[in-house]
Amino acid sequence: MASKIKIVLFEDTEQTQSELVEALKKHLKTDGGVIPFGEFKESPADELRMYEDRLEGILSRAPYAGATLLVVDRDLSKSKKFLGLSVNAVAGAAKRLAIPVCSYARQPATEDYEWRVRWEEGHIVLRFGIDDDELARQAVLAACGFAEITAKLPGIMKDKLNKSPAKILAALLGKPEYSDKIALYSVGDQNRLPEILAKAKT
Repeated sequence: MASKIKIVLFEDTEQTQSELVEALKKHLKTDGGVIPFGEFKESPADELRMYEDRLEGILSRAPYAGATLLVVDRDLSKSKKFLGLSVNAVAGAAKRLAIPVCSYARQPATEDYEWRVRWEEGHIVLRFGIDDDELARQAVLAACGFAEITAKLPGIMKDKLNKSPAKILAALLGKPEYSDKIALYSVGDQNRLPEILAKAKT
């Protein structure tokens, strides 16, 4: 059974934030909740730190601590407490905390943009041309998948036979017999695997 799901939404336009929160809640039928990012306390010294450092500290505390997924607008330049904030700073903090990220954008896609996002590490870029309901559906689907991995991984890691990435992925998929087939292929981006495994041991 998947662990409780907590989605933190980074959206700097109030109306869009409200609409997305409702759409996410609609699709989040399992135990969990949606928290819009916005309310937090910082000391004057904290406010002088780099955005990634500040966000790491904030996301480590209630109500954001233990997030399953961050859903992030790619343009957060209207953020009042983080002037000029972008998805890169959020993704940087999320990487330190081993929290997956889904990002989205409102502006029309350009060829250059489409090329760049294909190579971005550490998070899922939701496709353009979808409405709020479909965006929320895809984000919740990703959150449920990550919650299931979080629930299964500690047990899988206890099995001494699961030492390779292929065996771990096969076990997560519930298809241990496919480990040899998975090993034949490059697993795309393996950069997050050490972070996931480290989190599973804690």
